[in-house]
Amino acid sequence: MFDSLGAGYLLKDLQATLGVLEKINVSGAEPEVASLVEQVSDLIDIVHSFDHLATKERRHPSVHLKFRSPNALLHLQAVLDSTAAIIDECTPFVRPLQSSLEALKHERDVAGYIGTENRLENQAWYGETYQALRLLTELLRALFTAIDLLQYQDDTDEDTQSFKTRSSTATQLHFQIGLVEQKLHLNDQHDTDGVWPKSGSKHIIH
Repeated sequence: MFDSLGAGYLLKDLQATLGVLEKINVSGAEPEVASLVEQVSDLIDIVHSFDHLATKERRHPSVHLKFRSPNALLHLQAVLDSTAAIIDECTPFVRPLQSSLEALKHERDVAGYIGTENRLENQAWYGETYQALRLLTELLRALFTAIDLLQYQDDTDEDTQSFKTRSSTATQLHFQIGLVEQKLHLNDQHDTDGVWPKSGSKHIIH
């Protein structure tokens, strides 16, 4: 189930992108570069969490059996379908970002200095790219929290600690969905054709 998400492939692309960013960020002179490093790192962390689930499932094929009822498995599949769709949209978005960053680094290497025209903040794609990365990260965090919450869905004999954990997870999910909806509203005020694939769509669970 988790292995079909493709998180491992996206993780490799993100790590390659981060590698280029870290080379650009050597001087630490641009706050925008540092912010983008942090944002890509945050996305790597949540994608790694999905990749960890896939690795765990490969090592222990019965791991999904903790989702005991057909209803829980049905909800899990819906969440995984949304996750796969988001990860599928991330890949064609991240690779051009890596290419743009490599081109920017090459321009700076040739010029031998950071000029106004090759500062990250002045790149036409920077603002929307940064916002899209934030949105993708929050979407995946919400979906991961939903998977975590589903583990407790059919616990009729849960102890106090399990109940507290489930309540905390539910609160976290509600908060994360609120963040996503807020960012979707902000993104809808801008033209994001340069960020989202034209054939793609924005996905959110409710």
